[in-house]
Amino acid sequence: KVQDDAHTHARAANAILKAPDGDLREASEHAKRAIGLDPKDIEHHVTLVEIYLKAGLTTSARRACEAATQLDPKHAGLQALMKRAGK
Repeated sequence: KVQDDAHTHARAANAILKAPDGDLREASEHAKRAIGLDPKDIEHHVTLVEIYLKAGLTTSARRACEAATQLDPKHAGLQALMKRAGK
C-alpha cells in the first residue's frame, strides 16, 4: 500500500519541497506521515525541518530539529539546519 510506505511519503515530501510552487502544507503532511511510519529515519526529520524553514515556520523548525537531534546529535545536515532555524 502506497499510503503506508514511509519511503514514498518521504519522496513526495522532497519532490514538493523542491518544486518552485509546491504546496508546503502538503509536503509537511507527507514528511510527518513518513516520520510516523519510520520514526528512526533521520532524513524524514531533516526533510520536515527544511519544509518548515522554507515556509518561514522557524518555531516549528526548531521543534523538529530538537526531535531529530534526539536520533542523531552529530548529523551534519541537521547542524546546518539548526543554525538556519536560529538554534
